[in-house]
Amino acid sequence: MPTRVPFDSSFGTRFILTVDTEEEFEWGGDFARDQHGLASVPALAEGQRFFEGAGVSPCYFVDAPIAASDTAVAILRPALESGKAEVGVHLHPWVTAPFDEALNSRNSYAGNLPAATERAKLETMTQLFADRFGSAPRAYRAGRYGIGPNTLGMLDELGYSIDSSLRSQFDYRADGGPDFRKSSLRAHWTGPRRAMLELPLTSVFVGPAAKYGARIYHGLGSLPTARALLARTGLLQRVPLTPEGVPARLACQAIDVAMEIGLPVLNLSFHSPSLAIGHTPYVRDASDLAALYAWFDQVFNHCAKRSIAAATPESVYEAAVLTRAACHAATPSAIAGPTGGACSSAVRAGRS
Repeated sequence: MPTRVPFDSSFGTRFILTVDTEEEFEWGGDFARDQHGLASVPALAEGQRFFEGAGVSPCYFVDAPIAASDTAVAILRPALESGKAEVGVHLHPWVTAPFDEALNSRNSYAGNLPAATERAKLETMTQLFADRFGSAPRAYRAGRYGIGPNTLGMLDELGYSIDSSLRSQFDYRADGGPDFRKSSLRAHWTGPRRAMLELPLTSVFVGPAAKYGARIYHGLGSLPTARALLARTGLLQRVPLTPEGVPARLACQAIDVAMEIGLPVLNLSFHSPSLAIGHTPYVRDASDLAALYAWFDQVFNHCAKRSIAAATPESVYEAAVLTRAACHAATPSAIAGPTGGACSSAVRAGRS
């Protein structure tokens, strides 16, 4: 069982912005080793300028084609070295050597691969990252959220300390992927040594029936029309914190719900090709691109009004480590006392 991180009360609520930084390909098409493009990569520069102006330091999870791109590295490495962005690893197995597996939907989830194959691909990405960015990677997100039973142990052995592969409240079993319906929404310690910080992507239920959201929504899994009806009537809707397909108004409502249920870390995410026109279903023309940036403006402003500060995976990790050290150093009387703070909360919360 994962161990919830009992952040100190001074931590408050913070948000991180994470980017699946990847090549362009045909969404919904067949998987291919070489049928992709990098035309959207230059748009990373404008995106980074925008985020810097907003006081937000994104974490770019880069996959093999991006890490191999001189243009991408020329944009992202200076931002990494100046502390204006963080960069982690993103594994798309179909474009990452060695190419031992068949190309199909099930194998597009790296966690489904034989352990030796997944390990070899992780080693490829870890070395490529170090060669291109001048430092060892510490953060990871599985492509298609394809984490598996062996993944965390491998990441731990390879020196990673942060994972962000869980997409809470989503179920990809119909496509051969993982089931995150019961995954925790909260940042938690995980891995074989409980030394890796998991930062799940944030998805919450909104609407009058939100209290029973997971039970109702997932219970209607075989009745998508019923889910759509609930959303249209405003009774219940699953809302991931992303500009891709989610109106800013609804995202702000979801942020308020996340605060109500006490989530200390909100994980906003999107795909880098959406920073350019014509590469994802979400940005097909100039008005879509303008709407994407307007979404960030509105959501960032809403976070500021709610005193939700921008953070990064690394800064959240550091805060979690400090809290854990304080809890370990506390005496039993301090933990049990009325002002036990984060440690007292940890005892009450237990595991999640």
